[in-house]
Amino acid sequence: MKIKSLSLVNLPLVGFLILTLSIAGCNKDDKDDKDDPTTGQPLITAIILSGGNPIDISTYTVSVVDPSRSGQGILDAVVTVNAIVLSGNGSGGYSYVDHDTPIQEGGTVALSVSVNGTAYTATGTMPANGQSSDLAIDGAYTGSTLHIENNP
Repeated sequence: MKIKSLSLVNLPLVGFLILTLSIAGCNKDDKDDKDDPTTGQPLITAIILSGGNPIDISTYTVSVVDPSRSGQGILDAVVTVNAIVLSGNGSGGYSYVDHDTPIQEGGTVALSVSVNGTAYTATGTMPANGQSSDLAIDGAYTGSTLHIENNP
């Protein structure tokens, strides 16, 4: 049995991740950092993508940045999706690919991001095939979003 490439399934995810991490890596001049307001809240962008073509798989991608420090990545966050701890990439990005127990339609998606002892959470449901939903992440910086998508 030949397995097709997943590149087309994950193309929107890869593009969004590159954009998010590019923005997260942008810094203005350090001399201006002292003037930034300190919010204490991270800006979190999370994408949970499930699909079944050609195989069932779920990908979890989360970006955690500090908006008070020009979008610098937060490297010591603890990020979980459905109790699975995501691996950090050293720049504020966290990811995991779930081949064993992908999230099915109607399944729970529970995101938790802990930064400096404070947990920021969002919980949703995997939508029907071809559908998506966006949820605010409780307590996180304004604009923090959990995007859940089910690709056929």
